[in-house]
Amino acid sequence: MNYKKLFWIVFCLLIIVLGTSSYYGGSNFSSYLGYPTFDDYKPTKPYVSSFDKTIEKWKYDSYKREVENYLSKAKEYIKYASNDILSIGDAQDKAIDDANMVVDEFNSFAKSVTVVTSY
Repeated sequence: MNYKKLFWIVFCLLIIVLGTSSYYGGSNFSSYLGYPTFDDYKPTKPYVSSFDKTIEKWKYDSYKREVENYLSKAKEYIKYASNDILSIGDAQDKAIDDANMVVDEFNSFAKSVTVVTSY
């Protein structure tokens, strides 16, 4: 089999499968320019008085909410990344199955014919 042709078949299958993630819960794939990094806004620690180490409750609560939101987004990113890994595995399995089917088809064909040299 022509390896260039096999490469392009596998490449196209990966694009199709990765573009339409089959796993519930989303995907981080939004473009084919590379896998996105987790780059959400990191919470900024509020100013604390160095004299008595006190902070107003609303500032404390606000910072705590920002940290919780950041962690929630990080967990979502990780969950979507896991879905993407599963989708890639499915695409690999499909490519292997398709390649094996083509090889089996060729082998069956090769056994059923007699090759003659034509001049």
